[in-house]
Amino acid sequence: MTLEKYRVLHSTLIEQYQMIEFDLEGLYAVVSNEGFIAGLAEVENDSMGRILKDFKILEKEQNVEIFSDDDYQKLQGICERRNFWCHECYTKDSYNKETKTPKNENLLIPDICTAKEMIKRVREVKDRFFESGRERIVNELWNNLS
Repeated sequence: MTLEKYRVLHSTLIEQYQMIEFDLEGLYAVVSNEGFIAGLAEVENDSMGRILKDFKILEKEQNVEIFSDDDYQKLQGICERRNFWCHECYTKDSYNKETKTPKNENLLIPDICTAKEMIKRVREVKDRFFESGRERIVNELWNNLS
């Protein structure tokens, strides 16, 4: 794999992780009791790990299941892999500095596939909660325009 292809795949993966984080932030804003705007402001600068912890707190407070235990495990795994790909992929043993190529070309592809699956799952959950809170959200946004 060329360095250029590695970087394209790496960028694709980071983009997918960002989409997951963005969708989690929007979902939190809908589910929180603080209103959409305040809920979004509360988490928009938080890490994915922090947002996942906040979801578990909301689940207990509201007695509702947002994600299954399996979903949380997958999201936590994505959080860990995201941290690796953002902070360590060029400094750990996965990258050969002499040849400027990855030591294991098969590391990115499984993570890309996992991220694609979780994007779909997070959006399914987000859509379900958005649908049930649509009128409240629209009214809040409309009232804040003035």
